[in-house]
Amino acid sequence: MAIARDFMVEPIKIDKDQSLVLALDLMEDNNLSCLAVVDNGEVIGLITIREILKRIWSERVRLTSLSSLYVTSVMIDNPITISPSMTVSEIASILIKHDLCVLPVVENGSLIGLVTEESLLRACLRIDDPVDIILQHDYPKIKPEDKILYVRGLMIERNFSVLPVVKNGKIIGLISDVDVVKLIRLFYERVPEKYRRMRIRYLIVSDAMRRAPPKITLGTPASKAAEFMINENSRGIIVVDSRGEFTGVLQLRDLIKNLI
Repeated sequence: MAIARDFMVEPIKIDKDQSLVLALDLMEDNNLSCLAVVDNGEVIGLITIREILKRIWSERVRLTSLSSLYVTSVMIDNPITISPSMTVSEIASILIKHDLCVLPVVENGSLIGLVTEESLLRACLRIDDPVDIILQHDYPKIKPEDKILYVRGLMIERNFSVLPVVKNGKIIGLISDVDVVKLIRLFYERVPEKYRRMRIRYLIVSDAMRRAPPKITLGTPASKAAEFMINENSRGIIVVDSRGEFTGVLQLRDLIKNLI
């Protein structure tokens, strides 16, 4: 039986007194969506791309600079922890029930690893079901000229990690929560505080989207979709029918639900 120990990854840690900018650098350099936060060597919380997305354009953050913010400003306190012997099905249930993307693995009071949505993709390599029964069909499509703040709000409100970008009825791109955070970070670095409220409206989807994204067709085994996401470090993939027409988006989280 597959358990947490089989799918956990070595946690990359950051001190609670470090800057949010350093945390973002660590995430980008290591292709991670979460970090463990420590205080005097003891793990006290987690920082995730999802929490950063929620807070990166809050009123408090907007009036300052990212370099002046500490990790604790976006940290998840007292996270739910699991044992290394917990089953994959139990882990997936907790992630979905509590709307989480990572769980610390603790043994004898010490952090020994993290189970993330990304690391659980390896468990999805065993799913033979076609993507047809897993993917979301009722999926909003956004335009390349849509505002980044609109996309951010949509991702937060409806818990999307990726969204398809459409022009003239054709899929031309894909944008993820990571892409949105990277663009807003760049905006903070380049635009003085007094101009931000006005200029943020000029940030649009085409500034951050991944163009000509790969696609899979209906009938593709979920295991192949998981393999693609692992190889491409992607949080979602577009699904089309036999004519190449858009059908839906398969998010990493949709695959995790299938493990329950």
